[in-house]
Amino acid sequence: GILMDDAMILSCGHSYGSSGMQHIYRMKACGKCGQPITEDSIRPNLALGLAVQAFRREEESAKTLKRRRDRIEQVCTFFSAYITPVPNLDRCVCYMVFLNLFSL
Repeated sequence: GILMDDAMILSCGHSYGSSGMQHIYRMKACGKCGQPITEDSIRPNLALGLAVQAFRREEESAKTLKRRRDRIEQVCTFFSAYITPVPNLDRCVCYMVFLNLFSL
C-alpha cells in the first residue's frame, strides 16, 4: 500500500491521505463510518506522519545494511582464494579484516 506522508485525521478518528481527502471534501462525510465532517474538524495526523517517517528511515537503514553486507560478501568471496579457511570462522575473519581495512 501507499504510506500517507500527508495524512489527515477526521473528528471520527479515521485518517486519509491527500487522494482520500478529495473524496471526503466532496462528500462532507467520512468514507468509512459516514460521520458528517466539517472542514474545521480536519487536522493533520502528526502521529501517523511521524510513524511513516520512522518507518521510512528504518526501511532505508535496512536497505543500506543489506547493501553493505552484500559488498562484504563479494569481497570475502573474491579474497577467499587467498585466505586459509578456518572452520566456522572464515567468514567472520574475512568480515573483521574487511571492516578494519575500510575503517582506516
